[in-house]
Amino acid sequence: MALAEDELAPHVVLVLDPECGLGPAAGPFDGLMAALAAASELETALNADETELPVRVEVVRLFSWGARDRRGAATAAAGSPARDDPRTR
Repeated sequence: MALAEDELAPHVVLVLDPECGLGPAAGPFDGLMAALAAASELETALNADETELPVRVEVVRLFSWGARDRRGAATAAAGSPARDDPRTR
């Protein structure tokens, strides 16, 4: 069941440039397969200029806070403003 959820969940494509680091994302895409197809096209287009260092792309799943009820309530990290705020207790 979890694998099916992953496949249908929204994903983005991140660009990893060796000179500039992490770049902008493309997406979100409806599902893993659409994101993988977009990543392949994006990587090919960005690496068309062979005189520059090649970039990599990575597909990352977006997680929804709306689905947290399956995992329990979200808790604030120690020392965070949300934890120290009496309105959030």
